[in-house]
Amino acid sequence: MVSKKIAIIGTADTVLPFKAIGVDGYAAEDTKKADIMLDDLMVQNYGIIFVEEAYAKDFSDKIQRLNFSHREVSIIVLPGSKGGEGLAKEKLAGLVKRAIGIDIFAVK
Repeated sequence: MVSKKIAIIGTADTVLPFKAIGVDGYAAEDTKKADIMLDDLMVQNYGIIFVEEAYAKDFSDKIQRLNFSHREVSIIVLPGSKGGEGLAKEKLAGLVKRAIGIDIFAVK
């Protein structure tokens, strides 16, 4: 069994707590650097790559393409340390609905 690593790309404030629990953290100064970091991490031994929503919103189409074309890696968008704008919840809801067929975040 091959062990895969976990990484996070985001602002220093978001990355720091993840590093404390053993996740490989990569602080990006801007969206362009975050995008380049994602490309670099895709060719390494990562099974999960978290990307902070503040950066991911600018290349969310690319993340979606990578998730469909690289089944051995899951790229997950998550809110940053200051909260999110809803993109992370929207992406997670889509993944859950695809996996189990139910929108667990739907407002009733």
